[in-house]
Amino acid sequence: MDDQYTFENKTYRDTYRHTTSHILAQAMKRLYPEVKLAIGPAIEDGFYYDFDSPQPFTPEVLEKLEAEMRKICKEKLKLERFELPREEALKYMTKKIQLNFAIFVLAFIILGSILAPLLATHNPFEPDMANRLQSPCWQHFFGTDALGRDMFSRILYGGRASMLLTLISSVLALILGVGVGLLCGFYGGKLDMFFTVLSNIFQGIPGSCFMIALAGILGPSIYSLVLALVVTSWAGFSRIVRAEVLQLMGEPFIEGLRCLGCSDLRIIVRHLLPNIANKLLVLVTIRLGRGILAIAGLSFLGLGVQPPTPDWSVMINDAIMYYRSSPHLIIIPGLFVFLLIYSLNIIGEHLRDSLDTQLDEVRKW
Repeated sequence: MDDQYTFENKTYRDTYRHTTSHILAQAMKRLYPEVKLAIGPAIEDGFYYDFDSPQPFTPEVLEKLEAEMRKICKEKLKLERFELPREEALKYMTKKIQLNFAIFVLAFIILGSILAPLLATHNPFEPDMANRLQSPCWQHFFGTDALGRDMFSRILYGGRASMLLTLISSVLALILGVGVGLLCGFYGGKLDMFFTVLSNIFQGIPGSCFMIALAGILGPSIYSLVLALVVTSWAGFSRIVRAEVLQLMGEPFIEGLRCLGCSDLRIIVRHLLPNIANKLLVLVTIRLGRGILAIAGLSFLGLGVQPPTPDWSVMINDAIMYYRSSPHLIIIPGLFVFLLIYSLNIIGEHLRDSLDTQLDEVRKW
């Protein structure tokens, strides 16, 4: 084992040269971002890298590269090497592509909604019966609806209500669910028994049916929509937080904190919450996608966002009568609903996979 980290060891020698080629590429991109990278393998007597550069590599350039490489080595950046079979590598790259696409779509939709007043080409509320049911054209990129309103402008404004209501309801459900879960897991007893039975009741009722019933009883409004989403969501947060807290309560550090005289509030806020924050982030992200779907369903049934407020689901509902003559009135808003839910779910799954691994590593440590 004496030659494990020497050039006498072929594995170490190849790894050293392979790593050095990556450092060279990183130094090149730092100093000359316009240079394009090709391949940089380790070979029998060293390594090389193919670059596509608009300028020649003079001795001065090589000296700068060497100095930058030394600087990178001193930064002690984390290096990770792993090998995958072909099938797993394809799955890995597919997930990477899906994640990048999801982030791009989500950013595109959010920015479009925020900048809607600047990007909208027409007033999304103003009818124009002379131009009703027009197909997509240069004047109206997505066509016009049955009242002649510009669909492109209404699409830009349409995501605002759904995303804002979903965010508000998810935050309220998170606060309620986390509060109940922390108290039940930390104190237990009759309080835990009561809320466990209550959450079982709420989770035993089909969420969609319960939301429709509650929104129908309270009447179609934004407040009833938010209340329906919160009432049907808090139990899921509560059960998961309670389970995590019960697991943490068995850890030795909790007993140590009690021996040090830490108050219950300090233990909950400073130690329990940080340990479950990662899972809460994953839960909220996934919940956002489900919330968008729930709002879309309720709005489609006339129990959510009400006209004339632009909303994608309301647009779909209004266009049902024209699905043969003007299918774009259904396809375009339906596509945006799908892309928004898809992007949130993909990001949520990525966070779940990556953060769950980190949690396992923390617990092992």
